[in-house]
Amino acid sequence: MLEVRLFGNLEVQLDGEKVELPWRPAQALLAYLALHPNQAHRREKLAGLLWPESEESNARRYLSQSLWRLRKTLGDDYFSADRLSISFAPRPGDQVDVVILESAETASSEKLTNSLEAYAGRLLPGFYEDW
Repeated sequence: MLEVRLFGNLEVQLDGEKVELPWRPAQALLAYLALHPNQAHRREKLAGLLWPESEESNARRYLSQSLWRLRKTLGDDYFSADRLSISFAPRPGDQVDVVILESAETASSEKLTNSLEAYAGRLLPGFYEDW
């Protein structure tokens, strides 16, 4: 089971074990994809959002390296990628705190309690990206 926490400090756990993502660009890519799960994102858009100061060829290379690091760390199952797009698809039972909180609008009181527990501070403190 994968758990991604974006409130408070970025934290990732896989099967109950904390996962270290020391490379900041991989953290940013995972954070963006986790904020928008199950959506295909065009590679050029991701590259421009995450590396706006870089030349397009460099930004695309950074994107590929970041995706490679995420796949190496978390496994291929969570990411779908082709030449045009990349998506993140949590499996049933996986938890992304932002998704839990967003689902609280139409949830039962038990889900509302879980949603409040998911909120652990500001969204992605220390990340200053515009997205």
